[in-house]
Amino acid sequence: MATTKSLILMTEIYGGCHEFYGKVSCESGDAILPTAKVGLWEADDSFFSSDKWITAAPIGPDGKYLINACVWDYALVLKLTLAQVYLEFREACPNVVYSYAHYTKPGKPFAYQIFQNGHLAGIIE
Repeated sequence: MATTKSLILMTEIYGGCHEFYGKVSCESGDAILPTAKVGLWEADDSFFSSDKWITAAPIGPDGKYLINACVWDYALVLKLTLAQVYLEFREACPNVVYSYAHYTKPGKPFAYQIFQNGHLAGIIE
């Protein structure tokens, strides 16, 4: 049986275009819902602003997803030197509206499990 762990680390990436892909499953054993989406967000710890939505993509019935995204400082129209990003899984599992995966890496597949309780997705080891 696979074990899971929740991580609250944020992923730091350099600005530019990246590909995020992997697979998600439900802790309950239920199938991924047809409404399932994964979103990529840039974390902003500033008191005056909130996290910024970058893009979203559907999650397939097999739990696989692929996001192609470019991370820019839109105010300056420049590549960010460093950005903190995370994934948000929406409506992927029954009775779980959203779940966050704070640790991901572009170009490296990750398998996540969406827990029935709480809002953090665990990495399957």
